[in-house]
Amino acid sequence: MFTKTFLALIIFLLHLLLFPYLIVKDDPSLSYNTVSIVAYIIIIYSTSKLCYLTLKNNQRVLELSFWVFTYVFMGLTPFAHSVSNHYSWEGNYTALEELTGLSIVLIGIAAYEIGILISRIYQTTSQKKQMMDTSQIKKIMVINKKRLYVMAFLSLTLTVLLLLNFGGFSTLFITRFERSAQYNEYGKAGSLILTNLLRVPLFVCLVITIFIYKNEIDSKMKSKYYWIVFALIVLNLIISNPLSNARYWFGTLIIALFMSMFKWKKYFFGIWTIALSIFLVGVFPYSDIFRVSRENSISLNTFLYQITQSGDFDAFQQILNAVQYTKEFGIAGGTQLIGALLFFVPRSLWESKPLGSGQLISEAMGYEYTNLSLPLWGESLLNFGFLGVFFVFFLYGFLTSKLQKKFIRDLEFPKVTFIKILIPFLMGYQLFLLRGDLINGISYMSAYILFAFLFTKFLKFK
Repeated sequence: MFTKTFLALIIFLLHLLLFPYLIVKDDPSLSYNTVSIVAYIIIIYSTSKLCYLTLKNNQRVLELSFWVFTYVFMGLTPFAHSVSNHYSWEGNYTALEELTGLSIVLIGIAAYEIGILISRIYQTTSQKKQMMDTSQIKKIMVINKKRLYVMAFLSLTLTVLLLLNFGGFSTLFITRFERSAQYNEYGKAGSLILTNLLRVPLFVCLVITIFIYKNEIDSKMKSKYYWIVFALIVLNLIISNPLSNARYWFGTLIIALFMSMFKWKKYFFGIWTIALSIFLVGVFPYSDIFRVSRENSISLNTFLYQITQSGDFDAFQQILNAVQYTKEFGIAGGTQLIGALLFFVPRSLWESKPLGSGQLISEAMGYEYTNLSLPLWGESLLNFGFLGVFFVFFLYGFLTSKLQKKFIRDLEFPKVTFIKILIPFLMGYQLFLLRGDLINGISYMSAYILFAFLFTKFLKFK
């Protein structure tokens, strides 16, 4: 209990005092208003949730990354924008628009919490009914080890063939800019599909193999499986290296790797919270320096400058842009969501296919650079308006609670299940999914889920 209490105290001091202090300490001319007060309320609430969950220390890891994201991008960043009156991109926003943006964030947070609460009530009721009905046959999705061997071979073969098609193994360490240029001829849909085929199958193999090594292999076979796990780790680190791949993907790989390898301990929630928060505010902005060239060097800026004028922290500004866009053009009525769900359909077959929401908003704002994010709050507003924000986040919270409950339950099951390999991936990937935009978020997530599903079979039991 002392360890959890100590970590909760560190989280409280770090999130509620130190990070906000680093924003305001260098500029005495900063102004404080209603917008900054509301933003700080979001900081207080998200910090309180992280402290509470640290003390509970359940493996509610999806809530962990949700609240860390909310703290950094929906609390700390709007606070910095409001007191400095600086934003990552060009834009003029009234106090009413800023308060509207924060209201959208608060609606999403409230709906998320309600969704989690309703889900818990539903699951408790459902569990009681199952306990009373002892004759009920249950189904659980478990990993088929025979399929694993076949799929691992096919995944490795596919990766090698794709690399040879794009110029050989030397292309593994080209910059992201150079990698994107290689895929240009295939269009947006083709680029997403090829990227998924190159990275995702071996990633799924790695997570599954780690869990099999931990749960299902006897001591005699562990030495052989150790080298298989080691080889897959090395292969994935090379293929998904941060030089040629987006930061979120490499980060997802590292988080899933650690979540899969190490048994959860009584202080892990607090450690993960501190580590993710420091990474997002301190390391994330500097981890993209080789995106265009290997010759770049790190230029350290003040904390305030980094938060308010770096494109890495444009999530709240894009919500404000979505507010202005919907005010002028109206809501999309779900067309952006349909475009994201059907990301794999090439534009040559669907000429009226919607642009990615981040690009759509950015072009409407007149930005030259349009490859921008649009967080889930903004996507919900753009597609369905204010009511859409509530219903999207209600469903998001409901599903989050349901998945976490299944994950905690499956950890007691001796077999490797579908949920066991899904949640470590979603814990890290959720940071990108929430940041958006949706077309990119759905494409990579659906690829992981699809390939993971190919490894599974249904097991019946009472």
